[in-house]
Amino acid sequence: MTDQAAAGTVPETTLTYAPLVKYDVSAAAIEKLRKQYAGLQIVDAASYREVVKAIADVRDKRVAVEKRRKELKADALEYGRRVDAEAKRLTTLLLPIEEELKTTKQAEDDRRAEEKAAKERAEKERIEKIVAKLFELQSIPQALTGKTSIELQRLLAETRQRQLTEEIFEEYLPKAERLHTEAVERIERAIEAALIAEQEEAKRQAEELRRKQEEERLAKERAERDAAQRLIQAREKAEREAEIARFEALKKQQEETRRALEAQRSKLQQRARDLEARERDIETEKRRIEEVRRAEEERIAREEAERKAAEEAKAKAQQEAKEAAERAECQRIEQEKAKAEAEARAKELQPDADKLLEFANRLMDTRADALKSDAAYKIYGQARTMIHGIDHYIRTQVKTLTTTYIEI
Repeated sequence: MTDQAAAGTVPETTLTYAPLVKYDVSAAAIEKLRKQYAGLQIVDAASYREVVKAIADVRDKRVAVEKRRKELKADALEYGRRVDAEAKRLTTLLLPIEEELKTTKQAEDDRRAEEKAAKERAEKERIEKIVAKLFELQSIPQALTGKTSIELQRLLAETRQRQLTEEIFEEYLPKAERLHTEAVERIERAIEAALIAEQEEAKRQAEELRRKQEEERLAKERAERDAAQRLIQAREKAEREAEIARFEALKKQQEETRRALEAQRSKLQQRARDLEARERDIETEKRRIEEVRRAEEERIAREEAERKAAEEAKAKAQQEAKEAAERAECQRIEQEKAKAEAEARAKELQPDADKLLEFANRLMDTRADALKSDAAYKIYGQARTMIHGIDHYIRTQVKTLTTTYIEI
């Protein structure tokens, strides 16, 4: 192939070839077309339309040659071969011109497509930045649970100070203002609820303190009764011993008068019976006090057993919750692995998704060890429940983020 053929042109001698058959277009006309369209360039919409029109012009002439070829070939096979040869020659002359024009047009089409793609990418990035800020506003109510009224008031002040400008949110400013208003209202309601809960907790603590003070008072009274009982017993024993001593003394001194002695003896015997009756009463009271003491000890032991049973049940529930969380985590990992190929189309968003998932994993791995009080365990349990909720929310939103834009 010569350099001229490779360049899509025909030597001058070829253009003077005498055709065996006559077509509506001549080699001279084709050369004129080549020169007419050789320098076309696309610089604006008008030149683009001119190139399209030139392609159509050349294509129409090429199609006319083919149509004429078929007409001429119908008369005879030999004549048809000559017709085919001439048509092929003319087509060979026309195709380079058409291909060159098509190449020029395709370059402009590619440039326009790239320009359009760049605009779409810029618009996508702009929307994503706004969506991220809207997501921050939308996520504020999710962080309210478990906070004290002071923490909520601090969050309310920070939320109110957030800047909501058209420069930041552009056409989504009304949406941002609505989310901001909803967040402020949710925080204000949460503050009211937290204040009520804190008041209730203060009442409960006051009641607990009153109960402990009452128990201490009852214990002190029991100690005082025991001390009084011991004092009574000691005094009665001393009186009994003194009485016996006096009885013996009288017995020795009144030997001379038997009647008087008998009378005194009867009196002493009656008093002894009275003392025995008092001792029996004291013994009965002692047994009653002992029964009360045993009943109190049994009650305390029963409450201690109930408390231990409740702690064991709570520990079991916490262990089950932990195991359930671990199973859920394993299932989540398997599901993410299965979705990896399907989410290949979201490559551009995957780094952000990975960061969110890493944040969720760090939340799930957070543990509070060596807690001693029931109140601390209760707070920890509630926090773990909220963390599970946040983890589920993040993973759901990540799935949405890697498949399509967040629906505004």
